[in-house]
Amino acid sequence: MDQNRLEEMKKIYLLLQDSSRTFHKAMQGMVFLKLVPDFVCSISSSYYGLFETMTNDGFSVRGVTNLATSALAIPFVITSNMCLVYFSEEISKQHHKQFYKRLRLE
Repeated sequence: MDQNRLEEMKKIYLLLQDSSRTFHKAMQGMVFLKLVPDFVCSISSSYYGLFETMTNDGFSVRGVTNLATSALAIPFVITSNMCLVYFSEEISKQHHKQFYKRLRLE
């Protein structure tokens, strides 16, 4: 293989690594920015569901059901956002592996 071509491929690989790191940091920031409103919405819907349906005698069945549903939504919101981070990392790793294999073969 031509030495100049090898040097160019190494430069491209380093640029790809830098852009991948930037993408990963941006993805983490996006997930955090998505997690905050999701979490706030879950908490506020729990509050609304519990106290809006409260009767003079205490909590209604509907209020307790709404609270339970909202409380169950919080772990799912967190899990879905963590899955986004995990999948972005896996995509980045696979892309690096494929590019590095091509670099070795040529």
